Amino acid sequence: MNIKTLLQSTAITVGGLAIVSCGGGGGGTGSTVTPPAPPPPDTQAPSLEFNPSSLTVVSTGTGSSTLTATDNVGITTGPNVSCTNGGDYSDGVFTAPETSETLTSECTATASDAAGNEGSATLTVTVNPDTTAPVVSFSVANLTVNSGQTSEVSLTATDDAAVTSLTTTCTNGGSFSDGVFTAPTITTTTNLVCTATATDAAGNSANATLNVTVEPLPDDVKITGKISYELVPLNTSTNGLDYGATVQRGAPGITVQARNAAGGIIDTAVTDGNGDFSVSVLPNTDVRIVARAEMLQEASTGTAGWNVKVIDNTNQNAVYELTGDLLSSGVSDSIRALTAQSGWGGSSYTSTRAAAPFAMLAPTYVAIQKMIADDPDAVFPEMKYNWSINNRAVSGNDSAGDIGTSSYKGNGNVYILGDEDSDTDEYDDHVVVHEWGHYFEDQMSRSDSIGGPHSGGQKLDMRVAMGEGFGNALSGMVTDDPFYRDSYGNGQSQGFSINVDSNDNTGWYDERTTAGVLYDLYDRGTNDDDGMRFGMGPIYAAFTATSYSDHPAFSSIFSYLAELKSQQQDDAAAIETFAAERGINSTENYGAGETNNGGLASNLPIHKVVEVNGDAVEICSVDDNGDYNKLGNRAFLKFTATAASHTLTMTKTSGPAARDPDFVVYKSGVRVQVSQGSGDTSETLTATLSAGDHVIDAYDYPNVGDQDTPGDSCYNFTITR
Repeated sequence: MNIKTLLQSTAITVGGLAIVSCGGGGGGTGSTVTPPAPPPPDTQAPSLEFNPSSLTVVSTGTGSSTLTATDNVGITTGPNVSCTNGGDYSDGVFTAPETSETLTSECTATASDAAGNEGSATLTVTVNPDTTAPVVSFSVANLTVNSGQTSEVSLTATDDAAVTSLTTTCTNGGSFSDGVFTAPTITTTTNLVCTATATDAAGNSANATLNVTVEPLPDDVKITGKISYELVPLNTSTNGLDYGATVQRGAPGITVQARNAAGGIIDTAVTDGNGDFSVSVLPNTDVRIVARAEMLQEASTGTAGWNVKVIDNTNQNAVYELTGDLLSSGVSDSIRALTAQSGWGGSSYTSTRAAAPFAMLAPTYVAIQKMIADDPDAVFPEMKYNWSINNRAVSGNDSAGDIGTSSYKGNGNVYILGDEDSDTDEYDDHVVVHEWGHYFEDQMSRSDSIGGPHSGGQKLDMRVAMGEGFGNALSGMVTDDPFYRDSYGNGQSQGFSINVDSNDNTGWYDERTTAGVLYDLYDRGTNDDDGMRFGMGPIYAAFTATSYSDHPAFSSIFSYLAELKSQQQDDAAAIETFAAERGINSTENYGAGETNNGGLASNLPIHKVVEVNGDAVEICSVDDNGDYNKLGNRAFLKFTATAASHTLTMTKTSGPAARDPDFVVYKSGVRVQVSQGSGDTSETLTATLSAGDHVIDAYDYPNVGDQDTPGDSCYNFTITR
C-alpha cells in the first residue's frame, strides 16, 4: 500500500471526534469509526444471607450460622454484623448473653459495593435461660491402687453452654489432679470416694464419683547378686598383661541402682567387699540393675566419707555404667549378676572395655579401707579418674585424650592412659594407686612437689623425690606387693618393675630411697630385717597431721620423718637409726645436720638460714644433674619475718653471662610472694610479710625454664627490713 492509499483509509479519533482522512481526486468515499457506548450504572445491591437464618441457644451458649455475601461487581465494605440484647456474632458463631429469661437477639449483617449499594441480612436468635446441668464423668467408676501409688483416670465435663468450674475432692487422704489419682499411704485396706463437680455460668452443676480401694503395698521382693569385673593380671616375668590368666573379681564398694523402664531409680545399694548387693523392689515390676563406676559414702559421725568416680574425659565426663536387662521382678526374691568384660578378643580388644573402670576402683577401695581402719571419721574429698580408650601419651587437649601420661592434675582429677598397643594403665594397680597417692597428698596431706620428669636413680629436687617415692611406696602398701609394675607396648605385653623394698640407701634426693624408707616403715612382713613395721595407721596419721601439713619447711622425707618421730616417740631413736642406714642423716624438719650432699657441696645445708639484716648467704643453682626438678637446680633458704616490709635481694657472684636469678617465698606450703624479673645479675623484691618462719625457693631461670642455656652460677642472698 502506498502513502496515498494509507491516508485514504485511516481514521484518527481525537477526544471522541472521528477525523477521517479523505482522498482527493479519486472519487472514492471516506469511512467513519463510532466510539463504544458507556456501561450502564451499577444499581444492584450486594446479596447477604445467614444460613440458618434463625437459631435457638441457651444463656451464654453458642450457635453456628454461616454468613455469605456476594455482589455482581464486588463488595468493598463489610460484611459487618451487630446484634441486639448483648448477643455477639463472629466467624460464623453466635454467642448468647447471660440471661435468666427468654429473649430475642437480632443480628444484622450489612455490606456495600463501590457504587454505594448496600445489602443486608438478619439472623434471629432466641436465647433461653440455661437450666441444663453439665455432664461430668470419670473414665472408670471403680479403681484399685496400692498405698502411695498413682493411677491415671480420665475426667471429662461438657455443657450445652460452657463449663466454668471443675473441681475434685477425695475422702480419706486421696487426691486427684490432672487426670492422676494419688493414693494415701496406708497400712490397711481403705475405701475412699473422689467426687468431681462441674458447674456452668448459670450455676447448674453435676457430680461424678470415682470409688477407690487402696490396698497396702505388697511385700517387696529382693534382687540380690554380684557385680564382677574381669581382672587381667600382670605377668611377673614380662611385667606385661597376661590375658590368658584373666579372672573374675567382685567389684567392692560400687553403687548399684534398680531402675524402672523410664530410668527412674527405685532403690540404691552399695556392693560389699566381695561385690555382692541387695535391692528391694515391688513385685511384678520391670527392673533394670545398673552398676555405676563410682564409690560413694556420705560422711557422718563415726563414719568415713568418700566420693570416687571413673568418668570418660573424652565424652562429656560421663560416669561409666554397666547396665543389665529390663526384667520383671516377679513375685519372689531373685538373683541377678552383672560382669564387666575386659573386651579382649584374643589378640586385640574387640568389644567394649567395660571392666577397666571397675578395675581402677578396686585398689582405690582397698586404699580407703586401710586408711579408715584407724581413722573412721576420715573424709576423702571428691576424686575422679579420667579414663578413656582415647587417652594417649601425647600432651594437648585432655578432653580429646591427649593427656601426656597417667598423672594427677590437681583438683581431685587423676588421668589414666588407655591407648591400646601403646600404654594402658587401667590394670596396673601400682600405677593407679601411685596417682591416687598424689591426690591424697594434695587433698588430705601436703605436697610441695613441682612435678616434672623423674625416674629411679636420678638426683631429684627433694620435694619431687618425696612425692614420687611416696606414690611408689603407697602402691606397695595398698597392694601388699612391693613390686611396682607398669605394662605397655604392643598387646600390652611388655613392662617394667621397681622393687620398692630394695633397701636403697642413695639418699634423700632419690625416689628409690624415699620409697624404700616409707614402705619399710609400713611393712609388717616377717622376712624384713629393718625392724620398722608400723603399718598403715601411723603412716597415715603422720601424713594427715596438721603439724606436718602446716609446717613452714618444704615437704620432704626430712619433715615427714620429723613428724613421725613426734608421734612415735618411743621409737624415735630407732627411726633415726633406720633413716641413717638408708643414707638419710637427718630427721629434722629442715634437714638440719644432713651430711649427704649428693656430690655437690652447695646442696648443704638443705635449708640455708638467712638472718634478717644479717650477712649475705651464698647459694648456687647448677645443672649437673639435669634441669627443672633435679638436685642443685634450686636452693632453699629459711628466715623469720616480722609483720613488716622486707627487701629480699639475690645478686650474682659467679657464673656465665645472661643469667636470670628468680625466687619464690612460701609460708607453710602457701606461695606468698614471687619475684621473677628479667635481670641477669640480680633480683630484688620488697614486700610486706606476715610474722613467722618462711622458706624460699631460689634458682637461676635457665636451669628450670625452657631456655637452652643451663649452667652453674652462684649468688649472694640478703634480707633487710
